Amino acid sequence: MKHLGEFGDIERKEFFSVLINSNSDLVESIDIPNDLYSLIIYTDDKHFDKKPIHELAKALLAKGVRYVIATGSAAQKVEDIFDLERESFIEGDSEVIMTVSFPNKDCEEVLNYAMYSASFYEEEEIKKCLILSLGDEGALDKFENALGKRN
Repeated sequence: MKHLGEFGDIERKEFFSVLINSNSDLVESIDIPNDLYSLIIYTDDKHFDKKPIHELAKALLAKGVRYVIATGSAAQKVEDIFDLERESFIEGDSEVIMTVSFPNKDCEEVLNYAMYSASFYEEEEIKKCLILSLGDEGALDKFENALGKRN
């Protein structure tokens, strides 16, 4: 996992990134501490594989991901998987885990959502965001470059 730094003009959020190249090490390569996170997950139809993403969703939700922002051509499929897996993490009527998909949106729009809309879980501020790309290093580079322009 790569630490990208803190970004934001009013509320600062710490960003991390991870590139996953093979489905076999999908869950094992995510080493995040238990905390509240928003997640930007990028994948396209070429790199999409349903079974490992179910396992990834379970692991990340258990670690504290409370907002899932799916992007790329397979965004809706990824959002649907997180929607299915989140049901086992919701306790009672008051707990909410949000998912949203932005198929093929530019990095700036997705980052703006992560910074300004995915900021609170119940009454606690979410100060960390993990950007995860499944198999596409170029997409991860675009997100990192867009963040670099913000400082």
